[in-house]
Amino acid sequence: MSTNLRHKVAIVGAAETDTLGTQPEMSRLGLHAQAARNALDDAGLKLSDVDGILCAGASPNEISEYLGIVPRFLDGTSVGGCSFMIHVRHAVAAIAAGYCDVALITHGESGRSRVDMGGGGSRQSSGAQFDVPYGTLGAPSTFSIPVLRHFHEYGTTKEQMAHVPAATREWALLNPMAIMHEAGAITPQDVMESRLICYPFNLFDCCLVADGGGALILVSEERAKDFPQKPVYVLGTGESVAHQSVAQMRDFTTSDSTRMSSSEAYRLAGLGPQDIDHLMFYDAFSFTPMMFLEDLGFVPKGEVGPWVSETKTDADGKVIYKTGPGGELPMNTNGGGLSYCHTGMYGMFALLESVFQLRGVAGERQLADIHTSIAHGPGGMFAAAGTVIMSNESPAKPDSDRRSGIGGGRFAERRRGWAGEENENGSEEQEADEDREDEVVGLASVEDEARDEGSARVEAELDRRSNATDRSDRPAPEVVGERDLVERKLDAESDAVPDGEDVGHPDAVDEDEPNDGGRGHHEHRGQGVAQREAVADLAPSQAPEQTDQGPDGDDEDGRGLRDAVVLQV
Repeated sequence: MSTNLRHKVAIVGAAETDTLGTQPEMSRLGLHAQAARNALDDAGLKLSDVDGILCAGASPNEISEYLGIVPRFLDGTSVGGCSFMIHVRHAVAAIAAGYCDVALITHGESGRSRVDMGGGGSRQSSGAQFDVPYGTLGAPSTFSIPVLRHFHEYGTTKEQMAHVPAATREWALLNPMAIMHEAGAITPQDVMESRLICYPFNLFDCCLVADGGGALILVSEERAKDFPQKPVYVLGTGESVAHQSVAQMRDFTTSDSTRMSSSEAYRLAGLGPQDIDHLMFYDAFSFTPMMFLEDLGFVPKGEVGPWVSETKTDADGKVIYKTGPGGELPMNTNGGGLSYCHTGMYGMFALLESVFQLRGVAGERQLADIHTSIAHGPGGMFAAAGTVIMSNESPAKPDSDRRSGIGGGRFAERRRGWAGEENENGSEEQEADEDREDEVVGLASVEDEARDEGSARVEAELDRRSNATDRSDRPAPEVVGERDLVERKLDAESDAVPDGEDVGHPDAVDEDEPNDGGRGHHEHRGQGVAQREAVADLAPSQAPEQTDQGPDGDDEDGRGLRDAVVLQV
């Protein structure tokens, strides 16, 4: 059986819910259904046409019952925010295998209003036992651990990181659907001066908390041109998972699941980073897309801090950011989770923006001459990953033309254009570009290379764990009695959980992760052993400052900016 699924399936329906933000009148299932209806209308289809259901945040049982569909294919994969990227991958395989003809992928979350979202978790879970007692309660504290290790290893700084929210806000100002569309521009200094949440994250480093949803419709290549919208073809996809707890990351400065997932997507698409025109990288926090820029081969390892902080000024004195409008590499053009919308599992929205850009219907933020887009996201705390590479090019284009015809090396051209004003002859810059292109393309050149890399990482990890069992040269552990252990656990739980609230799994990757309703912030209660090592040479972590807020939970600075605490990713 052929495994070449490039161009075999297309996205022909794509839509958000009617509004994004605060919708207390809409339940979780209601948001799923509204998004599904909008996507079906976009494709000119009816519910009776759907024979495949894929969803996360709600089970296929719930969606089937709510919509009145009896599908012949279903998928309830739920590994966090990247679940929807993985659903696209599975839908492609299902359609190619004949398991279904019309696949509907739905997302809906009442992330802010918490209508029909459930809650609570087990005190016996691994996270509750081994993570929470060390202060890693909630995403702001767990996501900070890789950031601080990157700071320690490569000299990355908060100021560099602050350029990401500033650039992303510029895109939101061009998107009427973005929650922060009318909030005004922000500078890196604004980011650094916003309220501290959990070192090194300030308020503007954290994503929004909102209600909303989205949906996609996929069909076979043969049917793709029978629909009212321009088809967007799936070229390559990838998925992987490496761990559950952030404490179990092999290397805090890289995501193994991301590297495996993206390598697979590049391999199947027959493309590399230099062929990609547009990036949609999940941004639960400002650093998250920075890690992906490195892991997916767009920026050399350890150099993302200086890279994102490089700016230019246009003729009117406006600052142009590397990933913002007019920048070298357009990223998160809808405004991202930081300024557009984040319901808890953001991956669907990244996919939707890729589709809108490739269709050419993104309005004021529409990119010119775009042919490829990549949507990538994590699940949990860099635990899982999903990658989708898409194109608006016709499948009639010969495979031999794809590397020059799709993408066309526009990444390298933009890089040369960005540097052109500072290097008029361009020869040395072009030579450096070519060297760097060779470096990053290696991530996904051939199947054997990708699989060998994955196998080597597995063997290395097995060796590490085997060696770790030899504890003969380690100091004797502290002897702690059962009463002490119980007292410590109870103290940690009472400190970490407000009165009247359930204890939840701190690194949950489903819709039941505990939250504060978007009106408060988890207090920082210590970063854990790994994080303390990472900040050994840096300023110590601090507790979040408590500031008064207006009656609707808005900050008193008059911006009307929402509290930003990630509920789940």
